[in-house]
This record gives sequence, C-alpha cells and structure tokens, in this order.
Amino acid sequence: MNREVTIEKIENLQNILSQIKELVCEARELLEGTDEASYAKATWMAHIISALDNKHQFAYESSNMQNTINDLRESINCERSIVPTSNDLFIGEW
Repeated sequence: MNREVTIEKIENLQNILSQIKELVCEARELLEGTDEASYAKATWMAHIISALDNKHQFAYESSNMQNTINDLRESINCERSIVPTSNDLFIGEW
C-alpha cells in the first residue's frame, strides 16, 4: 500500500522529530545528578538522538528520521517537476 505523501504529513513528521528531541532533553535534565545519567546518555539516549538526525556528538552517521523526511520532500519535489506545464505540452505532429 502506497499512501500519498503530502507536505502536511512531512511537516507533521518534522514536528514529531522536534518533539522527540525536546523530550530526550527533558529526560536528560531529569536524570542529571543521578548515578544512572551517564549510562542513559551512553546507551538509550545515544540511540534515540542518533536515530533522529546527524546533528549530534556521536562519531557515526546512519540512516535516520531526518533523512527519511528529506527523501519524502525530494520525492514531492520530483513529482512536481515531472508534471508538465502548458509550456511543456507538445502540440503538433507526433
């Protein structure tokens, strides 16, 4: 099943990405000063943050949510560029 990609869906995904980042920052603040803070930052927080985008302090880059959002944006732009305008239509002999 191929659902239609819309700008609204892409914007919603971008908002979700931002919300996840904010929540991870909030979790980090809640853990600050605890014995578990270092472990959490090195494990599950690192996994979450690195899965969102490449704007992090970790040494590796991987496929992430931002790449998916960018690919969806690009697919919409490609579809728009394929749609012929009135200037592109061939009028005359085949």
